[in-house]
Amino acid sequence: MNKHFWSLLFILTGLLGTTENCFGKNVPGFIVTNNSDTIFGTVQVSKFDQLTGRLILDGYETQSFYSRVVFKSSNQKQFLNYYPENISGFGFSDKYGNYFFKSFKIKHKSIFENGRERYEFLCLIYKGTFELYESLYFVENMYVNQRFEKYITNTDYYLYSDIKGLVKVDNAQYKKITDLLREAGLDNRFIEVVPENIRFENIKSLLKIYDSWIFLNNN
Repeated sequence: MNKHFWSLLFILTGLLGTTENCFGKNVPGFIVTNNSDTIFGTVQVSKFDQLTGRLILDGYETQSFYSRVVFKSSNQKQFLNYYPENISGFGFSDKYGNYFFKSFKIKHKSIFENGRERYEFLCLIYKGTFELYESLYFVENMYVNQRFEKYITNTDYYLYSDIKGLVKVDNAQYKKITDLLREAGLDNRFIEVVPENIRFENIKSLLKIYDSWIFLNNN
């Protein structure tokens, strides 16, 4: 009994002594205004999963960043919420990696007119000749009754270039991966040698191969 008591006491003492590391912290970051000005400061990150409430031991919660960021500039006293309509993007770095989110107006299928287009933050997951962004969102799971499984996480991907803008990686819209690459504006010489049976989920690897192909053909 005493052994368990002291073990629990040491665990609680350790948690209380490292509250910031256990439950969240402030990390160096920045926001980019709609006028393209970069403002440096601090971004709030959390250690709790937004959907389940579970503690994240290795890393931080990132789901909330697709809809907002809590930021304080170097000369501000309080943190403020920034939404995709307010800023062009934001980013931050920590020991787990570098993160950059950019605001885009995304088209959605909706019966409501005001839901067909809305601004969202997308996460940059690859940057080369083309940029690849990730969109993460929740949808209701109709087949389970447990609270933690009421919603499931869905992920969409988007290709971006200054010329073509944002192109959704959508296997419902494009029959073959080569149709998507052609729409996004990749070099036709490269598209001609891409196997048509490549899965849409492999788009990141395909972009890396494309950048290597561009390098070899331009040197």
